[in-house]
Amino acid sequence: MRISVVLVLLMTLCGFAAAADDVPEPGIRRFGSTALRHALPVTGVAFDGERARLISTSFDGRVLGWDTATGELLETLHEGSPISRLSRSADVRVLGLSRASGEAATILDRRGEGITTRDLAGDQVVVSQDGSLAATWSSGTHEITVVDTASGDERGRWMVGAEGVLYWVAFSDDASKIVIVGRFGTSRRDLHTRIAVHPLAGGPPTTHETDGSPTAFAFSEEDGVGVVHLGFADGRLVRRSLNDEEPIAWQADTAPIASIRPLGHARVLTGGGSGSIALWERAEGEWSETWRVAAHLGRVSSLGFDASRGWLASGGEDHTISLRDLVSGAALFVPVRHSGRITAAALSADGNTAVTGAWNGVFGLWSLRDGEVVSSFHESGAGTLNGVALLADDRVVATGGREGRLALWDRTRDTTRVFEEQLGSTVTALVAGSSGRKLASGEGDGVVRVWQLVDGDALENATTFMAPRNASVGALAWSPDEGQLALGAMSMLAVVDLASGRALYEVDMKSPVTALSWSADGRRLAVGLAARAAVVLDTESWETIARVPSQGGRVQAVALSEDGARIAVASVSGVEVLVHSVDGEGAPRSLGGHSGAVTGLVWRGDQLLTASADGTAVLWAP
Repeated sequence: MRISVVLVLLMTLCGFAAAADDVPEPGIRRFGSTALRHALPVTGVAFDGERARLISTSFDGRVLGWDTATGELLETLHEGSPISRLSRSADVRVLGLSRASGEAATILDRRGEGITTRDLAGDQVVVSQDGSLAATWSSGTHEITVVDTASGDERGRWMVGAEGVLYWVAFSDDASKIVIVGRFGTSRRDLHTRIAVHPLAGGPPTTHETDGSPTAFAFSEEDGVGVVHLGFADGRLVRRSLNDEEPIAWQADTAPIASIRPLGHARVLTGGGSGSIALWERAEGEWSETWRVAAHLGRVSSLGFDASRGWLASGGEDHTISLRDLVSGAALFVPVRHSGRITAAALSADGNTAVTGAWNGVFGLWSLRDGEVVSSFHESGAGTLNGVALLADDRVVATGGREGRLALWDRTRDTTRVFEEQLGSTVTALVAGSSGRKLASGEGDGVVRVWQLVDGDALENATTFMAPRNASVGALAWSPDEGQLALGAMSMLAVVDLASGRALYEVDMKSPVTALSWSADGRRLAVGLAARAAVVLDTESWETIARVPSQGGRVQAVALSEDGARIAVASVSGVEVLVHSVDGEGAPRSLGGHSGAVTGLVWRGDQLLTASADGTAVLWAP
């Protein structure tokens, strides 16, 4: 992770910048780039040399075309159910989309005008190099059907053994054979991992057995001889020629091999389960590592290569696409953004600075005036960040996350960590008071702590109490005068007077409390619920003023405007934010500028900041 963060910083200093992202109306500015990024893990990448772009697929169900010079999204070729794997013809005119949902696999045919779409009988598909044939099967089965990609007519059907399951399928370069890797046999007792080569014209297959259960597969032909590459969970890479030569094996990684890309006789690329990419070259019969880079946070799911430019593309579990030079492994384009989904966000008191935290424990600081990164990205060492805050006139950043670490970072000292406290449980919520001198933290074991900033860069635990029923704290919000703290613990909502430690209000909301927001005048409190709704309470009578629905799914974030007249609501299953009038006047306004679920909402004046799982934040004037 450290290497990837350093690479982002270095490439930014060298003049690489994110492509200008479209800011949706009524947005003012986007923080971070959507360039070369999907809303969910990337599952396939391929260079389209003729059209000078990169094609990618993802679990978000989209097939996208990108400009490789700027990272700009040029086209959406297809949208549908989650895509688990991309297969394509050599000219990238025919694309095969395997499905993760069990729905029908899809062929996208771009050989004529426009795009022809054809659904198949199975949920998995592989396309031949010339694009004329596709092999399709269903997950968990051992029967393959080969069809004509243009007409959909069946060209043959093969049963792989009497029992078993298929892992991978590939066509020979001339589409005369199919190569199958799976665990199959003549009976349940005879199940072994096997490589089988079936002639499409008929005739008996040739079969080769191999040890273990592969985690990655690639097939290529070298001088007319088929070569299979298999990766394994222990990091081994096995190269096996199908002319019955002895297989060659070497230790390619310490993590599972997740993807493989052969580059001819003497080179092969591997993508690891830990996010690294390595280039291996053979000299005098020995394979050795030429370079290795940390390209992604999480598994490298796919690898693509453009031989004309010597460019490597990789798709990652972290939703991103990386472009690199094959010779050096150096990044060619590094958009300024979080490498992972944003999980927490906060604004400075003056509204000029935003801090965002991500699932990988990295936090970033942004200038709301010009949209630039203030001090790049920094690792908190706290696991997934569930809370970030700004203290001491925005000089100090507070972070808390899954590892239970609460830390302070001084921006004036190169964002150096100046304070750290190991708490007894996961930090589940973190929020700063309006003075910038107080901080409240909630934990997974129900402990709530109120901290006072002392000596400018340290915290003193001023008050500790337990949430109702000792339940995990899901949300916290300060009253504007810092005299009261609202907290949600499972379905319980409590408002605690900090001077006396007494609960002024406590009620069972009948649904888990997921988010809280107090209006600037202190007269209204918004409560987000897992029951797909948010309620607004009057803090004098504690009566419900309004109840508004979410777009869909449980509420993930809420924010009251400073005058308490409007409430913004975001749900875990929607990408849009709904802004309602608390008094019920007019229809809600929909803000649809993200490609991932909105995870954070903060209102300052007439502006609203939204942070999203797509790795970006947008400032709006709704």
